Amino acid sequence: MAQLRPEIATSSRRLRVYHLRRKGGREEIDIVVELPGVELIALEIKASASPKARGARHLRRLRDRFPDRILTGAVLHAGPDIRYLRHQNSGADPFDDMGPDWVSVRDGARDKTLSKSDASVAEVARRWDQLMRYTALRLEASIGETVALQLPAAHKDPAARLQHVIDQLASTGQMDARLC
Repeated sequence: MAQLRPEIATSSRRLRVYHLRRKGGREEIDIVVELPGVELIALEIKASASPKARGARHLRRLRDRFPDRILTGAVLHAGPDIRYLRHQNSGADPFDDMGPDWVSVRDGARDKTLSKSDASVAEVARRWDQLMRYTALRLEASIGETVALQLPAAHKDPAARLQHVIDQLASTGQMDARLC
């Protein structure tokens, strides 16, 4: 954690870094980074070269407790094997698909029959936001430069951003995002 503080101090983003410890130390996350807009990145650090999926259990609990705030979580370790992070219970959440409602929402967008109050529209909008965040993370890792969603000030709040995507999808049949 001490090694991260100088890096964060020179960052163009206003970040806060925490060590989370609850329940007398029984629940602990090594590093929690709070990004502007109240989003969190949670990291567990393991000395083992081959940690078990159980090592991410506290990441899963944090994700379950704050589903709208967690951008991503990861377990950093000394080994080369990252397969277990792809497991559904790992706590690491890559984007997988647009969900079971995608086809009906896509057809509704084409037919101009979508409603802002439709739960399937909200779920597809949520998955779109997840896809854009995952894309930014993967692109950043790939090119070695900071990549983030460019959001108007009114959309920094996750609930407001989601509502904007829902409104946009229901009224125009489209979703968009800008990465910078």
